Amino acid sequence: MQIQCIGLSHKTAEVSLREKLSNLEHRLHEQASELPGATPLSETVVLSTCNRVEIYAVSDEPAFETLEQLIQQNSAIGQEEVERSMYTLTGLQVASHLLRVSAGLDSMVLGEPQILGQVTDAYEKALSAGTVGKILSRLFQISIHAGKRVRTETQIGRHATSIPAVAARLISRYFPDLSDIRIVLLGAGEMADLAVSALRKRGARHLHVMSRTLASACKLADRWQGEASTYDALSGVLGEASVLITSSSAPHYLVHTEMVSNAMCSRPEQPLVIIDIAVPRDVEPGVGQLPHVHLYDIDALNQDLDEGLESRRGEIPGVEVILAQEYATFKRYLDSLAVVPVIVELREYTEAIRRDELEKTLRGMGDISEEQGERIRSLTHTIVNKVLHQPTVNLHEASQNNDAGPYVETIRELFGLNGEPESDPSKGREKTCPR
Repeated sequence: MQIQCIGLSHKTAEVSLREKLSNLEHRLHEQASELPGATPLSETVVLSTCNRVEIYAVSDEPAFETLEQLIQQNSAIGQEEVERSMYTLTGLQVASHLLRVSAGLDSMVLGEPQILGQVTDAYEKALSAGTVGKILSRLFQISIHAGKRVRTETQIGRHATSIPAVAARLISRYFPDLSDIRIVLLGAGEMADLAVSALRKRGARHLHVMSRTLASACKLADRWQGEASTYDALSGVLGEASVLITSSSAPHYLVHTEMVSNAMCSRPEQPLVIIDIAVPRDVEPGVGQLPHVHLYDIDALNQDLDEGLESRRGEIPGVEVILAQEYATFKRYLDSLAVVPVIVELREYTEAIRRDELEKTLRGMGDISEEQGERIRSLTHTIVNKVLHQPTVNLHEASQNNDAGPYVETIRELFGLNGEPESDPSKGREKTCPR
């Protein structure tokens, strides 16, 4: 069995491309085994966030064509875009990558905490969908455990730096005193809650939460003593706002150029800062061209992430030590998968010989008692078990030391075992996309 991964991230694709793959995981699990003529996938996990979309899979043979087909069928991305932006990994390269993702080393914000919860959520969804088996289960369990260790045994997460925190700092550059300005939040989910928390710490008092339903808007607004309304009131609210932060899950633009232009007519010199951290984006790009309007999307915020990151970078060596330990744990697990089949085959081989020779011997001994026959059978069992005991122990120990491969092949060759050796999940190639 081969472990494989195909994906794109903030490192390889701009937000305009990533947003085409938002919410992809809801459709992929159902279709993974239904593509005619495609390579069958025995296990799949889909990790989808605003900064990455990755499909982890296990198959008997390379399945990148199948995975690309799944992505293209469920998005507006063409083959050329896939080839330009996607990266592919196999075997232990997948394990190394997922460990780094869970630890926050591959995040837009170094060490950010949300990704560990997103990895856990992806694994739990795959469990519920019944698409994950023993190999990906072990990989995700080890990666989640590594992410928890990293955040408790190192300081990679100190000096909290997140997209909402960066947004709050950016707003403070335009409005040093947040207590006197009106801040509107479009969307009432986790990102909006984090943004409000960061803004309140900087003195913000006048908050207006807008959501698709009044109930969800009130839920967040009440917690932070703010106002609440639905999206329908946006045009009127914009005229009085100094800041608009959008983080909805809408599949299309909610804030249009004409809407903002009309709002700005009633406040001719007063700036409007718009922070769009939604994927897909909530704000039409043309809004940023309007006078006195300052528009930042999630990629633009990446330019403001340096503050607080230097101390986190100093924690990377300690994080790498933890990841190396967890990587070795998964490698030993994969090696054990290669060892078990040959041990089973060797025992079946010797058991067949024992059984045949025992029958020949008993037939040639004439009339013997049942007790004598049983003693002879027990003797042959004991001899076979003792002969195989030390090789079995040595194979298991070799698998723990990551060097069982040569022993497995030697045993197959020496004993002429006919069973095909299982594909080693730890072996694979890597195709990197153009940067």
